[in-house]
Amino acid sequence: MMRMTTMKKLVDTLNESYKSPIANEIASYWGYDKGSVKEQRISANAVFRFKKSGEDYFLRFNPPSERTFEYIKAEVDFLNYLSDRNISVAKPVKSLSGNFIEKVDTSIDTYYAVVFLALQGKQYNIEKIDKSMFHAWGKALGALHYTSIGYNTKYRPSWKNHLEIISEIIPKEERFTQKELGYITNWVTRLPVNETNYGLIHYDFELDNLFWDCNAISALDFDDCAYYWYVADIAIALKDLFKNKVDFDNDNFMSFIEGYQTKMPIDKEVLRDLSLFLRMADLVSYARLLRAFEGSSPEGDKEWKGLWNKIEFYIDMYRKRFEEYHRQ
Repeated sequence: MMRMTTMKKLVDTLNESYKSPIANEIASYWGYDKGSVKEQRISANAVFRFKKSGEDYFLRFNPPSERTFEYIKAEVDFLNYLSDRNISVAKPVKSLSGNFIEKVDTSIDTYYAVVFLALQGKQYNIEKIDKSMFHAWGKALGALHYTSIGYNTKYRPSWKNHLEIISEIIPKEERFTQKELGYITNWVTRLPVNETNYGLIHYDFELDNLFWDCNAISALDFDDCAYYWYVADIAIALKDLFKNKVDFDNDNFMSFIEGYQTKMPIDKEVLRDLSLFLRMADLVSYARLLRAFEGSSPEGDKEWKGLWNKIEFYIDMYRKRFEEYHRQ
């Protein structure tokens, strides 16, 4: 999640129709149908949907303080690598100048912007998919991981970078959070690493980032892709199924794993630690929420206060969860 001060500066440019002159200015680097640029969400990134010659696209942008050029380029390069190898992903689109990334100086900030072709198909929540769809979901993730084996870039973060950021952000006085960080650090640094259990993963292969055309699946939002154990991607993808309590005998989970293994082997030793990968993801999310609050206050209109209260709720939820792990 971007800092709320950064977010609010952009939100304040939206009109009642969720359109922004700043987004129009940035979208002009690609060209767009007049009046079509409309806000989709502003959270980790600013995302606007627009049309060009009647076709749907997504514009995504963020200031350099949130995402560096090299960080974004590494994501774009990975997407093009996957697409060239028949993995269905949201494809980056070149600007009118022939660039995948544009740096745009606006009246409120400087932004790095990218555009993606909209994916086709349907989206589902977890209550609406059956065992065959869990199988297809696992198969799609397995194919992604198999294709990423050996892919290297120095400009995407790893679990080590995540732990460093968490350590810098969480307050020293938060005793239970610090205990959780120490416990997770001690566990994860002991895990085995090899070419078939570790690599560049999506890190958010959840249903809201997938589009389905029958059982063919396309993925978007590789913004968080990072170097981890492949099992971490399984854990995060299925967190709504687990509800923080992993059940290895769950029929849908087993279907997912069966589908995954049609494309990619699983390190059974690392798989046993699914719940710990979920706990590590909680730490990452918690640190990101704390960072979003830096330098901001709840003052503002009703809608802004509502967002502030929602973030405070999740921060408190994570703190209570960490305390439950270490109260004894």
